[in-house]
Amino acid sequence: MKSKKVIALGLASCVLLSQPLYAAQPLKGNTKPRGPMKGKPAVVAVQKDQVKEVRFTTKKITSTEDGLVLDICIPVIEGFTDIKFQKKLNDTIEKQIMKDKKDMEQEVKKYLHDAKKQDLKISPYKLQVDYDIKSSGDILSFTITTGVSYGNNSMERVDSYNIDEKGNQLLQLKDLFKEGSDYKKIIVAEIEKQIKAQEDNKVVYFKGNKGYKNISATQAFYIQGDSVVITFPKYSIAPGFMGTPEFKIPFSMLKDLLK
Repeated sequence: MKSKKVIALGLASCVLLSQPLYAAQPLKGNTKPRGPMKGKPAVVAVQKDQVKEVRFTTKKITSTEDGLVLDICIPVIEGFTDIKFQKKLNDTIEKQIMKDKKDMEQEVKKYLHDAKKQDLKISPYKLQVDYDIKSSGDILSFTITTGVSYGNNSMERVDSYNIDEKGNQLLQLKDLFKEGSDYKKIIVAEIEKQIKAQEDNKVVYFKGNKGYKNISATQAFYIQGDSVVITFPKYSIAPGFMGTPEFKIPFSMLKDLLK
């Protein structure tokens, strides 16, 4: 009976973690609070003449039916100069969230069928989606966290979006730096240094082939304050209890390499 439940959770978790991460870019502005959970709009002032303000409003989906608890906050963003880009961005975000919802509903349907067949007690799944505005200015940076929980088990995925508001485009990590600059060397070394310092304080990271080795040009990140924060998926370089590993790299370390 217990193995049945664990397998069901594993299937649902794999559905979430198999989806792509969206890496975006830095902002030099004030950090705003966590995305609203009750549908109240959060307003982010943008430091540009072309745009009066970029606004976040929340589309809520909540449900407690059929063995699945839904608590979903979908960010809807307005205020970009390029309306087509704005629509595409919002459509992309909502499409991914609705896909996660559909996948979970299908997994729960299978679970309920098996539970009824075997006369098992129903323990509802929970799908929670929320967003967090990290920074605003010339670049808007925010994350969307998608979590699945079942009993004492949980899985999580964090998608980061970094947007050049003036150019109306999503940014990758490499887009922050001058062409040909060896920004990776500095960031990789700093992450290694931070991991070593944490391990000295008994924090656990994987070793060998499963451990941290490098970053990619499409590495997930967000901008907060005067730093770029490099993020890794849960279970990718550390045990699950470590959550989503993050490493804050001050811009002062990279100032000669930034565009």
